[in-house]
Amino acid sequence: MLTKLTVIKNTFWLFSFNTLNALISFLSAGILSRNFSVENYGSLQLAITIFLLVQSLESLYSSVVIKNLYIKNIKDKDKLITNFSYLNTLFTAVILLFSAVYFLIERSELSIIIFILCLGQIFRVSNAISYIQDAKLESKVTQKYQFYSNFISQIFKIVFALLSTSVFLQAFTLNINYFLSYLLHTRTEKYSLRQYFSKIDWTYIKNILSLSFPVFLTTIPTFIIFKSDLLILGYFNMKEDVAIYANASKLSEPWLFIATAFAASCFPKIHELRKKSYSSYYLFCKKIILVLIIISFMLSLATLIFSDLIIHLLFSAKYAASSSILKIKIWSNIFIFIYYFITSMEIVENKTYFSLRKALLTATFTVFLNFLLIPKYGINGCAYISIASSFFLTIGSNIFFKTTRKYNSVILKSYTEIKSININIRTAIRKLKKNELEK
Repeated sequence: MLTKLTVIKNTFWLFSFNTLNALISFLSAGILSRNFSVENYGSLQLAITIFLLVQSLESLYSSVVIKNLYIKNIKDKDKLITNFSYLNTLFTAVILLFSAVYFLIERSELSIIIFILCLGQIFRVSNAISYIQDAKLESKVTQKYQFYSNFISQIFKIVFALLSTSVFLQAFTLNINYFLSYLLHTRTEKYSLRQYFSKIDWTYIKNILSLSFPVFLTTIPTFIIFKSDLLILGYFNMKEDVAIYANASKLSEPWLFIATAFAASCFPKIHELRKKSYSSYYLFCKKIILVLIIISFMLSLATLIFSDLIIHLLFSAKYAASSSILKIKIWSNIFIFIYYFITSMEIVENKTYFSLRKALLTATFTVFLNFLLIPKYGINGCAYISIASSFFLTIGSNIFFKTTRKYNSVILKSYTEIKSININIRTAIRKLKKNELEK
């Protein structure tokens, strides 16, 4: 019972901190876009996207693996933190070397921004501590620290934007976030940098890398699916289009944390139901998919209605074109909401191998469409491709594998559960009315 209550509390904090972080990020993005030229703002967004691609290579020593290793053997906590930190240091040294070489070759503004962003990776040695806190069902602590560090760095970002139009200062603010997160997490476990490198175990490091490799293979294609559009716009040197498209993405992507939280909170239930009864399991899954479709549809409809007003108030009139992109791109969320839950079903059914194959297929499909349509249709093409790729990832790719075709059946038949949801809502309303009358 205590565990269940802890999970509920952690889910609440996850929603709360993510919502607050999204609101603060919107505010700072609005001030940045108003004070910077469209081209400079586009350069910054492109550099951040390239850096996030580099950072996704962190999945070579995955957070999921760190949590599982800790749960299996709590006594190995110190060893886990030490060896993870050493891996992060090696990774940081490699990406700093490559970013420095890139700067020496290109000597461009973009290469300098990427190098500054890579410097912040040094402070991510404390990430193992946050993963362990999550594994101990103490994600409230992690979320709280992430909120504090993000809030302070966003304040710096706003102050720097008001005082200067330097994109280098803005890149530096992300490093402030990582530095503050490092200070807060190391303070929690009373760790210092010296202790990080006291007992390096190469056998243990090889174990982390081997266990993380399947996660790495899935992470990179997934990143390409969701972020390749910005990278390819940058490849064609469309920096102003990058800025316009990035702002539309900022308003469509934050809502995805609802889907991830939903999938995480339902995971124990679907795991339990599958053991008991396949029919109950699929019935429950259909109901959840229907709920996710309704939530994502309502959010998309609200965004469609208010997109012009939001873009104008937040980013100013010079980003008016972002509104038309947002009106298209937001509808991809319906398929992405479903995708996160289908991924949970694949984990429960031990079919994660198909997630990798579907991600690889969709990544190839997405990159092909981007190179084909962006030169001709620009950012409008990107917006339509985002819908096509999310549809292909969630539904289209299932057709290629006999084992995954049943997920399409579950998705398509989810509408049949709308009557039972209506009955449940009516029953809940009647109970509330009855309780009020009794009082």
